[in-house]
Amino acid sequence: MLLPPRISGFVDAPAAPDPEALIREARERQRRRRRRLGGVVVAAAILAGGTSFAVIESSGGTGTSGGSGRGAGGHSAPDAFSKNNSTEAGGYPVLESAPTGLTLRFIPSTPFGVGIVIRNRSKQAVTLEDVRAVVPAGSLIHQIGTRLLAWNPPPCPKGRSCPGFGFLRGPFSAARPSPLPIAPGRAAGAQLNFQLGGCGAVPFASATPVRDIVALYRTADGVLVRQLLPLGASQLKLRMPKPSDCAPRPRSQISIEGEFATSSAWTIPGSTGDTCTRTAGGRIVFTSRTYEGPASPMMRIKIVLPHFAGAGLYRTLPRAAPARGPAQVLAIAGIGIHGWTTFRGPVNVVTATHVGGSTLGGRFHATLVGRHGAPFRVFGAWRCATS
Repeated sequence: MLLPPRISGFVDAPAAPDPEALIREARERQRRRRRRLGGVVVAAAILAGGTSFAVIESSGGTGTSGGSGRGAGGHSAPDAFSKNNSTEAGGYPVLESAPTGLTLRFIPSTPFGVGIVIRNRSKQAVTLEDVRAVVPAGSLIHQIGTRLLAWNPPPCPKGRSCPGFGFLRGPFSAARPSPLPIAPGRAAGAQLNFQLGGCGAVPFASATPVRDIVALYRTADGVLVRQLLPLGASQLKLRMPKPSDCAPRPRSQISIEGEFATSSAWTIPGSTGDTCTRTAGGRIVFTSRTYEGPASPMMRIKIVLPHFAGAGLYRTLPRAAPARGPAQVLAIAGIGIHGWTTFRGPVNVVTATHVGGSTLGGRFHATLVGRHGAPFRVFGAWRCATS
């Protein structure tokens, strides 16, 4: 099997583990533990230089763990770490954190960071040397660095609100971790820095999420152990782009607030839009791409300028106001018996600030009337190619 390429910025980092081999290994360890029914095996070995050590394979323990770790010489060692449920994330590609994982949007060659906490639940001190994501072959997600630090924030007081503590820090760049001693019961924060691949890799990219990490640690006896840990709610899921998403074209930045809350950050991969049509009578119609947030229907925005006369202010308000012409902003939602429902409102303000030969753009804001008369806002920067 071909391994994913190493990121050149991660100097002297260990080679990326083969994800399928690690998963097969973890499953085999679980089968062995079930067969032993809790038995303990002690194996002796000799390190180079004549130093003896013992490797213990147990039936595992509590916590979020991937099974017994693999030690030197292929022997198994008891798990030291369990993963906490907390997750931190930062960077432009991060869209949402949910119990099913972190949702990412594709922005070519853009870095982001994920912070997780792992706790030493063994009875001995260990030295954490690295934490690596198990990245599937062909993924557009690449790990470029790791930062490790002791992380034991004060507990929340009973009956009071708890302040937020976090260790995630930018920039999310290449970094090599320093070994971190961790006492029994204590925890470490692991900041994993990633970078998305470029457009050239999109046509053949894998959509498989990043579901596991490998914690590399050394016991007090000098045994180097690799422990597989499932990410659970911290797994990374990329909204897979289409090749057309990499084509150069204008891109709008639009937000919708209220009952249909979503934004252009939630653009459906491969959707068409951010285009303008112009008629001989001077009418301009802008149509956005299609957005779909985690709790909203599919949405599109249209801007209609019936008498476009170049750069300037266009608006339609409850009371007449000076403007170069009227404007109408429409929100079109993927609901209703006909599949799409259009919402209008009394406040429509559009500016045209960029008027080129084949592109138009500007800013807008509008207050529209939704279902049951509830108002909601749409606003942002519109950009389009004319046709």
